[in-house]
Amino acid sequence: MSVIIAYTGKPCDGLFYYSYEHCCFLNSMGIDAKLIIISYPQSERKEYIDALKSKYIDYKNVEFDEYYPSSNDITLVMGRSTITLGHEHIIFKKYDTDQILSVKLLFANKIVCVYAENHPIRFPKALKYFNPKFIYDLCDYDVYPNGVGKYFKKIINFSIYKPFKNDIKFKYLFNGVNEKYYNSFLNNIKLNSPNKLKFNDLEVNEIPYFNGKELEQIPTSSINNFNSHGILVLRDVLTRSFFKYGKIFRDDRYNNITIPVKNILGMFDTYVYNKEGFDPAPRLMMECKYFKKKFLFLRDTRLVDGGSAYMKRDPHCLTSEENKDNINVLLKAIDKTKERRVNRFYAKNIIN
Repeated sequence: MSVIIAYTGKPCDGLFYYSYEHCCFLNSMGIDAKLIIISYPQSERKEYIDALKSKYIDYKNVEFDEYYPSSNDITLVMGRSTITLGHEHIIFKKYDTDQILSVKLLFANKIVCVYAENHPIRFPKALKYFNPKFIYDLCDYDVYPNGVGKYFKKIINFSIYKPFKNDIKFKYLFNGVNEKYYNSFLNNIKLNSPNKLKFNDLEVNEIPYFNGKELEQIPTSSINNFNSHGILVLRDVLTRSFFKYGKIFRDDRYNNITIPVKNILGMFDTYVYNKEGFDPAPRLMMECKYFKKKFLFLRDTRLVDGGSAYMKRDPHCLTSEENKDNINVLLKAIDKTKERRVNRFYAKNIIN
């Protein structure tokens, strides 16, 4: 029996990193695990490989696009969007024949699935399409209070990180990998000592600030522009809408940094977390906490999502003693799924 961690998203997405980190952890526990990447349309294998090699000390147990699991294997998906995207890339004919067959086999198997609400309407359609043998649900209820499954938190595996070197290129770092995040950046880039800020209907004169040691409240007037900054973006073709392929939304007048990039944690002084809308898992915030780098929390603190949850959460490592009970939930899910007996014909949904 192998645990196959399937991934169908873009290179450099947070879910991609969580998938690789948990693959490495399972192998360290003596569980045969592989990360199977079904390449996102118009992405390149090199982008995925460079992302992993630039971040982690090892690159291993990764395969692309063509993988045929056995009937005893378990598919682990670190977020429901993995299944949704696999379905949509099939029906919109974005996959080749090998990818279609691999995805259908992976998602028709027994699945351990981490809950997410990215696609509340599209996910049930994908599930009906793949008709998996069995699903064991896990859920981070701090992020998804109305989710389903056993309580489980995605924790970063800092034990496999490469060390970074402080080589400050700019004071502030923003995340602009999609249109919504980039618009947040454009709305805030010119802030200069504001007496108050308004987030939705919440007006504040103080914002949370992690000073490298602990969270504190600082006055909004202390924000004295973000002129020295960089903003993370994806390669042009990956920032276009999957359905409309519209214009590029980013502005080349700003310091756009195409990811993956080496030594990103050493390039900035302060991360500015200002994502609008629902954010399931702000990894960079936790990286700042763990490595004692500063960040500003520049958004509505009342939102219930990964932003509010991670701001309060301690930055433990996946392999730490503090995370033992949490990771045991995943190990138990794998064992329970392995033991689950099913009596229907395997690979019912393979390509014609």
